[in-house]
Amino acid sequence: MRCNPVGQGIHMNAHVQYAGEISPKKLRGFINVTSTVFLALGKTVARILGLRELLGTEDMWHVLLSFSGLVALIQLLFLPFFPESPPYLLLQKEDKAGCLKAMKQLWGEGNYQTEFDDLMKEKAITKGTKIMNVLEVLRERSVYPQLCTMLLLLLSLQLCGLSAITFYTSEIFWTANLHESIIPYVSLGVSVSELISIIFCSSIIDRFGRRTLLCGGYLLMALILVLLETSLLLSNQFLWLRYCSVILIFLFIIAYGMGPAGVVVSVMNEIFTLSTRASAFVIGGIVIWLGLTFTGMIFPFAVMLLGPFCFLIFIAVLVISAVLIYLFLPETKGKSTSEITEKFKTHQFKRTRHQAVEMHAAEEKTFCTKL
Repeated sequence: MRCNPVGQGIHMNAHVQYAGEISPKKLRGFINVTSTVFLALGKTVARILGLRELLGTEDMWHVLLSFSGLVALIQLLFLPFFPESPPYLLLQKEDKAGCLKAMKQLWGEGNYQTEFDDLMKEKAITKGTKIMNVLEVLRERSVYPQLCTMLLLLLSLQLCGLSAITFYTSEIFWTANLHESIIPYVSLGVSVSELISIIFCSSIIDRFGRRTLLCGGYLLMALILVLLETSLLLSNQFLWLRYCSVILIFLFIIAYGMGPAGVVVSVMNEIFTLSTRASAFVIGGIVIWLGLTFTGMIFPFAVMLLGPFCFLIFIAVLVISAVLIYLFLPETKGKSTSEITEKFKTHQFKRTRHQAVEMHAAEEKTFCTKL
């Protein structure tokens, strides 16, 4: 039981990175989202097996607990047959023949010279194949725009209001006069809605792009929270609004699954080069767990002080996040890692140039004033 968080932390990061590295550009978003799809699938299966009619009893809890071990055993049997990722073979091992062989093994027979050239461009940008550790990444100024973008995405994901929805779900179901025996099935419906919405996200992410789904998802979630806030405040005056609150919870989970739940992981995987990706995910993991700890400690006090008005905080976070993502996150759909890196450098150069022009104008103004 104690080693489970360690295994989860390692394998979640390894899954996302490996999935992103073995996927062609046209399917990269779809394959990146698979980690979130299977995470939602695991939660849904757990809720199904945890029903009292199945394994959710005192006599069967050990069978329920061992189910995850069975899945891990199946993975262990198949993983040795997976090839190393083409970027790792070329950039880290400098094995060109192995890289091309892995591409054909993963993607089938064909001409992959374009993908190979993209990897060579990434190798030229990184100026070497050394994998950087966490401290080296934190000291590397050229990676700061990507790290700031990752920090924005993870904090917005932590503070999007999902914790508040989870906290209020039981109370909302209870005030809607749902029978206690029905609530587990309604909660299962919430998990199924999340799973279906994330699967739908994986099918449209390479068509609509990352920025569109993120900005649209956050704005839609903000609108739903506004309606939910109104519904909770007026539920004592209009009893039918209690049922609307239940529907709004489902809609919020669907918007969350179609937007940030699937897209954030994909963007994190795409904005870093091979030399910085692993350490960046370590930093991201630390931010996630610190965020969970912080929200877990602070959120109950916020609820006690603000009540349903705590949703106003999350509404503000969602709107601000959507604006910042639109302004500072370049679209990564269909672009190689080298192209995405150049996008960040170009944006940083434009911002530095704009600041330099403003400083120069200020100096000229000061000079004229002295004259």
